[in-house]
Amino acid sequence: MRPIPTVLLLLLTLALSCGVLAPAASAMSGDDTPPGAKACAAGNAASCNAVAIAYDNGEGVAKDLARAAQFYSKACNGGHAEGCFNLGVDYDEGDGVTKDLARAAGLYAKACDGGYAKACYNLAIDYDNGEGVAKNDARGAVLYGKACDAGHLKACFDLAVDYDNGDGVAKDTARAAILYAKACDGDVAKSCYNLAIDYDNGEGVKKDLPRAAGLYSKSCDGGDLKGCYNLALDYDNGEGVDKNATRAADLYAKGCDGGHAKSCYNLAIDYKSGEGVKQDASRGANLMKKACDAGETKACDK
Repeated sequence: MRPIPTVLLLLLTLALSCGVLAPAASAMSGDDTPPGAKACAAGNAASCNAVAIAYDNGEGVAKDLARAAQFYSKACNGGHAEGCFNLGVDYDEGDGVTKDLARAAGLYAKACDGGYAKACYNLAIDYDNGEGVAKNDARGAVLYGKACDAGHLKACFDLAVDYDNGDGVAKDTARAAILYAKACDGDVAKSCYNLAIDYDNGEGVKKDLPRAAGLYSKSCDGGDLKGCYNLALDYDNGEGVDKNATRAADLYAKGCDGGHAKSCYNLAIDYKSGEGVKQDASRGANLMKKACDAGETKACDK
C-alpha cells in the first residue's frame, strides 16, 4: 500500500476538526429518539403508547417520566385504551405528573370503556375505597364483574369476596364459590384458599374435606401461607388427608419461614414435644419467641 501523502493527511485532519465529516460523526453518536416517534407524530396512537413505555422504562432513551406521560396522553387522546390506563397509573402514583386521584379515575373509566380489563379493575378498587370517586360498593362490584368477564382473574377473586360478604351485591356464597374456582384455576392463590374454606365448611358448595385439603395445597404452593398452615392442621388432625405429623411440621416450617406467626407457634410446640420432628427444647423456645414477636400472643406466655 502506498503511504498517504503528508499534505493529504493534514487536509483530512483539518476536515475532521472543522466538522466537514460531521454527518459520519453524528451517525456514530446515535439517535436517542425512540422508535415509533415519527409514527406517533403522524397520528398512530399505538406508537405513542410504545414511545411512552420506552421513556417510562429508559429503553433506548434516557428515562423520563414526564415525557412518558406526555406520550401516554397523546396515545389516550388518539383512542388507545392502554395509553389511557398507563396515564391513569401515572396520575395515581404521581409519576411524571402531579398526583391526582380523580384524574386517574377518569382515565381508568375511559380505558375501561375501551375494553381494557386492568382499567376496569383499578376503577373498581377506586369505587371500593372511595379514591378519586365517591365510595360505591355496587359500582365497584359491577366493574369487578366486567374485568372478570374480560379475563382479569384478580377481579374474579374480589367479586367473589363481594358475593361472600354481600358488599355491593346480594350475598350469594354459591356464586362466590364459582368465582373463587375460576380465579383459582388461574393460579390466584388467595382464591384457592378461600375456596378451600368453602369446602371445609360447606359454604356455597357441598362439604368435602379432601377437596379442601387439595385446595389448601394449591394455595400453599402459590405462596399463600395461610394455605400452608391450614394444610398442616389437616395433616395434624387427619382431616381430608392421612394423619402425618412429619408432613405437618414441614408445612408449619414453610409458613413460619414466611413470617406466619401461628405456624411458628405450632412448630414450636412440635419441637418441644417431639411431634413430627426430633425433640429440641431450645429450638422450640426460639420458635416460640419468633411467634410472639410476629404477633401470636399465646406464644408470649410460653
